[in-house]
Amino acid sequence: MLGAAAVAVVFLALRGLVGASGGPRHSAPPFDVIQRWMSGLQKLNVRDAVDTFYWEKGRLPGELNELIQDGIVKPGDMTFPWGEPYLYETYASGVEEGFFVFEPMR
Repeated sequence: MLGAAAVAVVFLALRGLVGASGGPRHSAPPFDVIQRWMSGLQKLNVRDAVDTFYWEKGRLPGELNELIQDGIVKPGDMTFPWGEPYLYETYASGVEEGFFVFEPMR
């Protein structure tokens, strides 16, 4: 399924590169635009994996490596398209707990 999603992302990214007049719409290189689209898709996959872990274990993972150790994701799924790992933070506010997934600082 990731293959079809990747094709869709590439199509949408390339479609956004050309304006109505046929000229370029973005000044970013096509590869950079595609990586940005892929990072958004990967970040959603990371969030889904954390949710899966939560529903299976009844708690949030302390770090993203727990998702790999439990076999929920593969190691490559936890890295940004440029190779750096995603950043993950949990929070608790009263009885509510949650998490954030951030792109690494570049």
